[in-house]
Amino acid sequence: MTLVELLVVVVIITTLVATAIPILNPTTDNRRMREASRAVNGFIAAAQTRATQIGRPFGVALKRLSQDTGNVEDRAKCIELYYVEQPAPFAGFDDASFVRVALDFDRSGGREVLLPGQVVLQFVRRQAGVTGQVLGNSTLPPGWAADPLPVGLFKQGDVVEVGGKAFQLIDTGFPVQPLPNNKLDANGYYKDQVNGLIARAVDGVQPEVYPRHDNVGNELSSAVSNQSPYWSGPQTFLIRRQPAPTSLSPLQLPPGTAIDLQASGLMGVSAFYLPWSSNTEAFIDNDQPVVMMFAPEGPVSRIHISQQLGNRNNPSSSTIEQIPSGQIALLIGRGDTPPAVTVGPLGDQVDLKDWSTNSQDQLKKVRADHNWLNGDSRWVVVGSSTGAVGTVENALLDPTKWQTYDRDNSGDVPFAEQIWAATEFVRQSSRVGGR
Repeated sequence: MTLVELLVVVVIITTLVATAIPILNPTTDNRRMREASRAVNGFIAAAQTRATQIGRPFGVALKRLSQDTGNVEDRAKCIELYYVEQPAPFAGFDDASFVRVALDFDRSGGREVLLPGQVVLQFVRRQAGVTGQVLGNSTLPPGWAADPLPVGLFKQGDVVEVGGKAFQLIDTGFPVQPLPNNKLDANGYYKDQVNGLIARAVDGVQPEVYPRHDNVGNELSSAVSNQSPYWSGPQTFLIRRQPAPTSLSPLQLPPGTAIDLQASGLMGVSAFYLPWSSNTEAFIDNDQPVVMMFAPEGPVSRIHISQQLGNRNNPSSSTIEQIPSGQIALLIGRGDTPPAVTVGPLGDQVDLKDWSTNSQDQLKKVRADHNWLNGDSRWVVVGSSTGAVGTVENALLDPTKWQTYDRDNSGDVPFAEQIWAATEFVRQSSRVGGR
């Protein structure tokens, strides 16, 4: 064989190898998505197993990237998951622990306006020989003193059950004795729980507060009108605390990947990231994690989401518990996509029809910038009723056929309809199984 012939053979072999490598090996993005989805799948499945083993709720928290970066645009991304467990209910450290309840009022402007369903809670304890102890701006009944519970015991969103009523601790309102401005630490735990905690009735119904005591500890007739504060007598209580992080190692997603919380959520019901919009009073645009809890029996028992309420510039927050039905879908995609939409209805800013006339190069960039349009993305799906975890491919949408995705015949395909189309393979699955 001459040198020329040898060079020809080398060139042919090199060409064949260069052609075969992309076929035999998936792209870097594809490989990373698969690796990330397998890791998330296994991490969540292990939480379900753990709940069964220990016989109490156990789950997974999806940490928002903004907790580490401080950037509000990162609230729709998650690159770290960690395990959480449900602490045992707390009813005080001994039989002497009780709580008092008073209706809460807005006292701004020199007037009192009842805040519907809202109360102030004071934790007290039975202590013989004590008379006239002042707590906040009121005096406790004889034989009662403040209960010095440890700082950080309670967290915003915990539920207090007292007198047959359930109240959720919140971070807003007009307390009888104003708390320090920094009453919550960075993780939402209360720094001051002596003067009083603000809580809202879970069912929204205004509670009755009997028997009442006035500000100097004297018991009043039940016929007294509902004027502030008129505390109830000390009552027993039970606090259902929110899931707390465990000491187990967290899961860090492979570099370049993330869970897209903007596209993830309860399928057909709600997303795990919802920007503020002038036409809604509730939005999920904060640094608190999304928590998914498994019951010991196997199914998903609760999803905890910290939801903002009211004006975006002056919001109050409340941790809501959702009892899921159907499927929970987590979209594993690229981590370097553009920032999340932070203001306005998401559907007004993302429309598949707008991309229908793009060139192939332009469309390629659109797919890279939107995880739910990217063929490399993967869905990790959890069946809420069974707790089974599986991985499903993302359905690749064709903008030139946008009319087929227009479910309500409105003439456009906004974000919600795009997500519905992207989960086609998820919905087609008769059961959730690992891949």
